[in-house]
This record gives sequence, structure tokens and C-alpha cells, in this order.
Amino acid sequence: MLIVAVVLGVLCCILLFLLLAARKAVAEAKKAAVAATKAHGDEVQSLRGELAEREKTNDALSLELAAEQERADEVALEAKAQAADALVSGREAADLAETVGALSTDLDARQAELDAERDALIASADSLEQKQQELDDLVVAQRRLESDLEDAHEAAARARGSEQRVPLPELRLGDADDAGEVNLPGVEAATVWDLELLRSERTWRYSVSSNPLEDPSPFETTDNPLRLAIEIEGLALREDVGAFIGVRWDADQITDPARAHLILRLAQELMAGAAREPQASELIVEDGEDGVRLRIVAADEEDLDFRVAPPVVASDWIDVTDGGLVVSNAAR
Repeated sequence: MLIVAVVLGVLCCILLFLLLAARKAVAEAKKAAVAATKAHGDEVQSLRGELAEREKTNDALSLELAAEQERADEVALEAKAQAADALVSGREAADLAETVGALSTDLDARQAELDAERDALIASADSLEQKQQELDDLVVAQRRLESDLEDAHEAAARARGSEQRVPLPELRLGDADDAGEVNLPGVEAATVWDLELLRSERTWRYSVSSNPLEDPSPFETTDNPLRLAIEIEGLALREDVGAFIGVRWDADQITDPARAHLILRLAQELMAGAAREPQASELIVEDGEDGVRLRIVAADEEDLDFRVAPPVVASDWIDVTDGGLVVSNAAR
């Protein structure tokens, strides 16, 4: 029993020693763990601070990267715009080249047309010179005829002033009774009327015609030369002084040269007076009960104040009325 007690006592001592040793080891382990934990905490705290700095750096780098990306996008857009401009410029250059080619072709065609027209003008130069010579010959003949007429007038005046009068042909203004006869020594009525028509044709050619060298005379085809001569006077006034005077013909054709010449001269005087008025007007030639009536009216029918004073002519065959002039039937 004693041995057992001794053994148990020894075992108890050993167990106590081991327990104390275990407690000491546990305490040291706790101290080591605490130290390790503290060191780890410091390390974690340091790592967190470093992580925060790195996050700040990353944020700054992200902002910088975003700015760089934005600049890169702008550069890309600018590059695309430049590429588009270059493409448009290339197309415009191609279109311009095509246009230049078309213009060059058109220019060549026009140059060919001009060359053809020039050749035609050169070919017609001789014909134009010939027509000009013919016109000059007509002018010379007209002047010679006018000179002969002046010589005839001078000879008639000298004959009337001499003591020994020479009987000359008489000019009859009409075919009525003896009261309708007028003796005008010197020239025949038909000759004076022909000269007046020549003057009227010359007025048409130089004041009305658009091509005086080549246009045919309208007197060659007219069946009423008096009406045509009066219309030419109105057209010439429009071209020469800008007066708008129309002609309304409501009369029968007049074939007697003296009567026609008288009516034409009166129409010329009336239109010359109307040409001084600013408003447009109209010459009316119409048959009346006692003769051919000539009157000037305003083109505007509501213009009742328009008046043109008729020429003062002392003649038994011309009546001055409120409405104009009347060439009486006695002059036929």
C-alpha cells in the first residue's frame, strides 16, 4: 500500500509539473499570439494605409486615363472629320474635273460655231457691200429728185414773179364741181404724193425698221398707202421721242393723191402736237357725213381733259371742230 501511495504521489507530482509546464507554455503561447496579433494588426493597418494611397493614385490615374480617353476620342473625331473632308474634296475635285471637261467640250463646240458664223459673215461681206452700194444709189437718186423738185419750185417762183407768165398745169384737189378745184401751179398732185410716200418710206427705214438694209418696204404690199404712212408717223414718234400714239382707221380707202397728201399732212400736225403731251393718245381717222374726220383722243377714255389744239389752216376744204379736223368732201 505504501508503495502504491508513493507511486501515486510521484505520479501526482509529475502531473502537477506537467500541468504547470503546460500552463506556462499556454501563457507564452498567448503572449506570442498577442504579439503576433499586434504585429499583424500593425501590418494590416499599414497595408490599409498603403491601399488607401494606392486607391487615391488609382483614382488620379483613372481621371487622367479618362481625360486621355476623351482627348483620344476628340482626336479620333477630328481624324474622321478630316477624312470626310478629304473624301468630299476628292469628290469635288472629280466633279470639278468633269465640269471642266464639259466646259472645254462646249467651248470647242462654240468655237466651231463662231468659226462657221465668221466664215458666213466673210462670205456675205460682198453681198452686204453690194446692198450698201444699192442703198447709196437710192439715196443719191432721192437727193437728185429732191434737188429737181427744188429747182422746179424756184423756176415756178421766178415765173410767177416775171411780167411774162408761162401757163403751167393745174392741180385739182378733187373731182367735185368747180368749187372743188384749186389751181396750184408748179407740180402735179401725184408727183407730190409720190415724193411724200418716198419720205414716209425713208422714215420707216431709218426710224422704225429693225434691219433697214434688208427689210422689204411695207409700201410694196400695202393696199392703203395713206393709212400705212400715218401709222409709220406714229411708230416713228414712239421710237424717236417716246410718244405713244396709236392709229385707229375707220375710213374708206382714199386714192386721190391731193386729198391723201392733205390728210397725211394734217395727221402729222395733230400727232406732233400729241407727242408733246405726257399721256398716251390715239389718232382716229373716220368717215363723216361731210368728209374725213381726224381727231386725237386720250388712250384712257376717262381722261376727259386731254386736248390737242389743231393746226390753224385757212382753207375751204378744212373745217376745225371741237373734235378735231374735217377734210370736207369738196376736196375729193
